[in-house]
Amino acid sequence: MQPLLLIASFVLAGSYVLYRTLRPKRSANPDGLLDPPSAFYPLPYFGCALAYGADPGKFGRENELRHGPIFATKMLGRKATFVTSAPVIAALYKNSKAAQHDPIRQEIPIRMFGIAPYAVQHERLPYDGFPLFDKALSFTSVKPLSAAFSQHFWKRLSGTDAFQKTLPGGTSTIRFTRFLFPLVFAATCEVFLGPRFDADGAYADFEVFDEQIFKFLAGVPPAMAPAAFRSRARVRDALSAYLTSAWTPDAGEEHGGFLADASPLLSELVGRFHGWKFATDDQAGHLLSIIWGFQPNLVWTIYWLFLHVLQDETRTARLRAEISTAMTGVFNSDLKQLLAAEPAVFERKEFALLSSALNETLRLCGSATSMRRVVEDFVITAASTKGQGEPTAYLLRKGEDAYAITRTVHMDPDLYENPETFQIDRFLAEDGTCTRKFYKNGKHVANNLMGWGGGVSKCAGRYYATHAVKLCVILMFHHFDIQHTHNCTFDGRQQTTAAVPDMDMSRIGMLTAKADVVLSLRRLV
Repeated sequence: MQPLLLIASFVLAGSYVLYRTLRPKRSANPDGLLDPPSAFYPLPYFGCALAYGADPGKFGRENELRHGPIFATKMLGRKATFVTSAPVIAALYKNSKAAQHDPIRQEIPIRMFGIAPYAVQHERLPYDGFPLFDKALSFTSVKPLSAAFSQHFWKRLSGTDAFQKTLPGGTSTIRFTRFLFPLVFAATCEVFLGPRFDADGAYADFEVFDEQIFKFLAGVPPAMAPAAFRSRARVRDALSAYLTSAWTPDAGEEHGGFLADASPLLSELVGRFHGWKFATDDQAGHLLSIIWGFQPNLVWTIYWLFLHVLQDETRTARLRAEISTAMTGVFNSDLKQLLAAEPAVFERKEFALLSSALNETLRLCGSATSMRRVVEDFVITAASTKGQGEPTAYLLRKGEDAYAITRTVHMDPDLYENPETFQIDRFLAEDGTCTRKFYKNGKHVANNLMGWGGGVSKCAGRYYATHAVKLCVILMFHHFDIQHTHNCTFDGRQQTTAAVPDMDMSRIGMLTAKADVVLSLRRLV
């Protein structure tokens, strides 16, 4: 066995030397433009996929130091160009005609949610499907959905043992993800699907599906991920059964019927699915994509915000004081007023510290990557990472993929002092509002925070999610004195220090934790 390993090592080393010696040097195209610097990853077909998939942020930082804020390599058989600095990411987002998100958006649902290609690539979906969400979830229109979440989440929260079996002054102990995540999932399902869908029954399978979502993204076949595929199939089956029972034919409706007890948004969308002759299973796949789009990013944002605030007594005291003052001054100590509050209320100065804590959570614990397909050649300009020297113009070619890695911006020490640490008031301006501006090399960086992505692929549900996060935090701190007692690791061992668990850096979006935590809740009211 050892001789074979030795031979393989020599072959790999020789291949690397040949590549470094014989590879074409980066040179100008006939029009004087350069191709992006090349990052070398020797694995056939996979290219940089393993390094990128293990930790996109680290992948971006390391290559930025070697090659600058724009570089190219191979990934899964395609040429991929990566951009890592705020100005270059902004330039990529701006050129939505040449670098389009729709081709990517039409590929990912097929792999992730098992939707048949015809139901993803339907010619009317970009015009009469996706825009429904853009409109309903816009800042000016999201109030009914946000208000519905407030009511459903409070109903679920007030029905937990922490409320029902504990009087004011009493204490209960919870595993945080076991306590919080099902509540948010059920509330979101009720907001969009209504009470006819059995969210409690579907949660366990949804959780397995979400935990193994990367396997679908990577194109792993069913034989290599049976648990993931079985769980996805069961959730889709539950959604299909729901669609069959909730769809109510009505000749008076534009699409020949409506989705009983569901939100108008979902009813309209499913009506259009019927008009386009989508099979029920493919409609279920679309609903799964909608639920998944809200759940993981929302719950992990809440998780990390709580844990980082609870690490420091001063942070906890400051946030609790802000919430207490706001409950009195903004809501007159009336829970009904809080639950009826529209998203704009939570953007006021009275909630500036909470807004800053949310921004800091998105910065520190998020790893959003925006993907584009280059459909026509275009030029993108990149300055050096230190802002010295003349900017360089690079050519991105038709047919390539382009990836904007936002975590390299969020963890840039020239933009954020001590970027590895959580600073609850990092985003507060001198006037006490959450409007602080950030600068690098003396220049204002407008897109310093991209926790919800950016450009045409910026999360449509960001206003709904922001409201939901803030509402959950306010309700929890108003009703409980919360203490972070100790970690529960996956192997069953416990530690007494209230450490923040390590993040799983392989996730895209909000990073997940490698361990759950135990919280002590003492009822206040």
